[in-house]
Amino acid sequence: MIRTAVVGVGYLGRFHAQKHKLLADCGAAKGGDPNEDIQFAGVFDANAERASEVAQELGVPVLSTLQEVASKADAVTVASTTSTHFEVAKFFLKQKKHVNLEKPMTATEGEARELLQIARDQSVLLSVGHSERFNPCFRELRQRFERPQFVELRRHAPFRRRGSDVSVVLDLMVHDLDMVLNWCDWRDAIVIRSAMGGRTHSETLDWAECVLSAGPQSFHISVSRVAPQMLRTFRGFQGSWSFAADFQTNEVTADEWRAGGETPINKEQHRLDKADHLLLETEAFLRAVRGQAPLEIPGEQGLRVLEMAFAVERLADRSS
Repeated sequence: MIRTAVVGVGYLGRFHAQKHKLLADCGAAKGGDPNEDIQFAGVFDANAERASEVAQELGVPVLSTLQEVASKADAVTVASTTSTHFEVAKFFLKQKKHVNLEKPMTATEGEARELLQIARDQSVLLSVGHSERFNPCFRELRQRFERPQFVELRRHAPFRRRGSDVSVVLDLMVHDLDMVLNWCDWRDAIVIRSAMGGRTHSETLDWAECVLSAGPQSFHISVSRVAPQMLRTFRGFQGSWSFAADFQTNEVTADEWRAGGETPINKEQHRLDKADHLLLETEAFLRAVRGQAPLEIPGEQGLRVLEMAFAVERLADRSS
């Protein structure tokens, strides 16, 4: 039996709580293997009214303090605001609780390194919620095209005040940086060739672009939270093949070309089934807690993404 809880049930945290409740209910409905069972202990939020609202929606208890969470849960998803990630995660790690920490991991690189050290000292798991890792489009193309020469990733959205307490690099680009680092070998040296960005709606960067390289591979990333409409795509080239995906429609295309040809000699196009990235992320975290599999997104990889994000942010900030 694994007891779980969600700390921070704002916009995104509510979705996390829904996934924990779903997994707990699924286990109960199957009759329950004690080694597989999940007991959702409840939710905590600094805003008691919000905690009560989400708890009532899901039919779970409100946990009134972090101490109560620690006494009733073995594994905790932390989805509070980024500025609180360090102190909240630190508290639970020191209580020997496994932690799945929303992205961005922490507000500083030093905080992330300290959390990793605490997790090692306490022999507990620290995972980071880069849920796009579970996107079916990314997974299919990553498996098929292992070493592309060029990839362009675009992630644009209309402005929402939520999330604007951090730059668009930490809010949105971290997803793409995680995919880039996952597309490479995590040990590869990534070079930031250029970065730029600007402010239009908030005090932090609202749009940013960067060019990265890893050996012969080149990655171009464009993110904006002040776009007229939602856009989430990527495209790339490997050898005689071009490929593309639309994360909103789950459409994937792959074309093989011959020199001088105006049409592809092979053309593949299909639409993948939708996947619940957050549910897959939560399932993967709990499998690791049970000892059934290694962490899909260990804290060390979350730190690497954070280091890249801050480096891009510093360079882009100089151009604004």
